[in-house]
Amino acid sequence: MANNKLSLIADLKNSFAPWRIKVRVFKFWEGIDPKTGGPSGLDYIFMDEQGSRIHGKVLKFNRERFVHKLEEGKIYILSKISVCHAEQMYRPTRREYMVFLNASTVVQEINEINGFPKYSFDFVKLNTLAEHKDNVFLNDIIGIFLDSSDVKIVKDNKIIREIFIQDDTTANVRVVLWGDLANNFVKPTNLSDKPIFILSSTSADFYRVTQRYSVSSRESSNYYFDLDIPEVRFLKNSQIEVGESSGGIDWTTNNRKTITAMLDDYKPNSPEVFYTCTARYSNFEGKYTYPACAKCTRKVVRTGGTLKCPRCTTPQSITQAIVSKISIHDISGTCIVSLFGNKAAEMLSIDLEELLEYEQLGVNLGDIFEQARGTDYIFEVKMSTYQDNMSLAINRTKVIHSIPDDDGPLDNEANNDDPPSFGMVSIKQEKDDDELQSNPQAYDDDDGNKHKVIHDIQDDDENKTDIAPSFRMVTIK
Repeated sequence: MANNKLSLIADLKNSFAPWRIKVRVFKFWEGIDPKTGGPSGLDYIFMDEQGSRIHGKVLKFNRERFVHKLEEGKIYILSKISVCHAEQMYRPTRREYMVFLNASTVVQEINEINGFPKYSFDFVKLNTLAEHKDNVFLNDIIGIFLDSSDVKIVKDNKIIREIFIQDDTTANVRVVLWGDLANNFVKPTNLSDKPIFILSSTSADFYRVTQRYSVSSRESSNYYFDLDIPEVRFLKNSQIEVGESSGGIDWTTNNRKTITAMLDDYKPNSPEVFYTCTARYSNFEGKYTYPACAKCTRKVVRTGGTLKCPRCTTPQSITQAIVSKISIHDISGTCIVSLFGNKAAEMLSIDLEELLEYEQLGVNLGDIFEQARGTDYIFEVKMSTYQDNMSLAINRTKVIHSIPDDDGPLDNEANNDDPPSFGMVSIKQEKDDDELQSNPQAYDDDDGNKHKVIHDIQDDDENKTDIAPSFRMVTIK
């Protein structure tokens, strides 16, 4: 007679008992075989009616049997499962054991059950990350969402996005999302609602550049916003002053160096390092373009005769991305850095679309960068090795002081604090410049005031020719 007894996750032991459990699939992910690059086995986090969680696994040779049988969020009865000791490192749950679904396992989907938990977490406080750095299991974290970065490409073309959160200990922590989590992250639109961010199955890491602990996602991680659970309601209703921690999320002081000290730190082929420095724009050193994905601006590669983005899974249109090279200087020295299009636009406080339009019209980008002259910036500089040479790229910028022109406003003019911007002026050339008088006439009026007369260019209908309009950059106060 079959044993129909249901066991709780807390009762599972490493034995030959015919285990049978009723669980919700809390998380599903599929690993990649490092040797072939293809799919390996299937991994799950199962959760029972008491909220206990356990790691479940299907080995590669059983993959096809189970790949479409279990769906994240649904409830199942799993019969004839094997229970073994959990893997030694990066366990996605705190259980000592894990379960294997094998060729004998029977999967039975059941209807939703009222009161069966949908979520379960083992949260750690953000000010205790140092205590959890060497845990064999992964941790869940929760905090008030403060800010997030754009997607970044790091070593080995891996994708990350930085999230910054704060919990009731007032500790501010950097959270790093990797891969699909980084790509698919949706930033909250209204921070005044105090969005509460949760990331499950994380590891604690010590970041040597900032000398602080951060949190990283793993394959088994999921992120959530504003779940209906007690911990979220507590933070929502708390009177915590957001950002009051002295740690903050201010990147502008991280690994601060002078330019010369930064260059002296370079070691060929060492891992990329981020520095910050206070410097000014010196000169425009040139630019180049490359074919890029219109969605993520990553360089496209030729595959099977067509250009494709190596990051985006769906076809995207191809555009031309701009990389500008500029020199910057401080009191110690000078260096040349690269700025990708969006970083250049950020530095110049203009839209990327506007910068691309100038490029398409043939405007000299050096003219546009002139508006940065005389401004003190804090730059975050990424140092790496590219083709056996040192590579420096601007990652972030912040204006700290803008120096006005030497010729200030006249006494009878209003002082306009707005920085100069660039506008496009269409000019129709109808006579050569050398036809104009180089020295305009001057005369005094009856009141003794001096005036200058510039000869107007008159239309000559008989000799008029159609000349295409050209564009000139003018500085507009």
